[in-house]
Amino acid sequence: MRNIGLALVFTLVFVGCKEKAKSADPNLYVAETRAVISIDRGNTYTENLKDIEVGQEFYLQFIVIIKTTEEQTKNGGEMNLIPFRITIPATDIFDCTLMDSSGNVTQTPATDSINNVKRYDFTAGASNEPKKFTVRFRCKARDEGDCRIDVTFGEQVSSIYSKTMTMVYHNPDV
Repeated sequence: MRNIGLALVFTLVFVGCKEKAKSADPNLYVAETRAVISIDRGNTYTENLKDIEVGQEFYLQFIVIIKTTEEQTKNGGEMNLIPFRITIPATDIFDCTLMDSSGNVTQTPATDSINNVKRYDFTAGASNEPKKFTVRFRCKARDEGDCRIDVTFGEQVSSIYSKTMTMVYHNPDV
């Protein structure tokens, strides 16, 4: 009798795990986001530079790729426009102005004075062979400090694909 009880418990746990894995939403898209910086007016970009001198002008570029899942591709996988948002602090530490993007853009950012941020909203095409969507800002470090920049997606993309980047600004004399 004791062995039957253990077998029953093991079977219930195993089936529960299997069902949970099946319930993952195959309708969510997969996103890749890269943030790159140029201090030479866009001639070269790097992902490794996160420490900028006060007074330095730099370009901050985001590259976003949104892919369909295997399940979506099997079901037709048509191109869909997926919203995403770049949130930048509205601060005196640095200035940041949208230069250009490869899609439709809200040219004037929405300013959230409660959270002290600027929000730029974009849409990028998702497909099984997606194109890169780029957004480029011209920025200048004005004072010492740090800021956090976030890229988040609409509900069609899991929040695990959101990206946060922290930039540090320092005086060159220190």
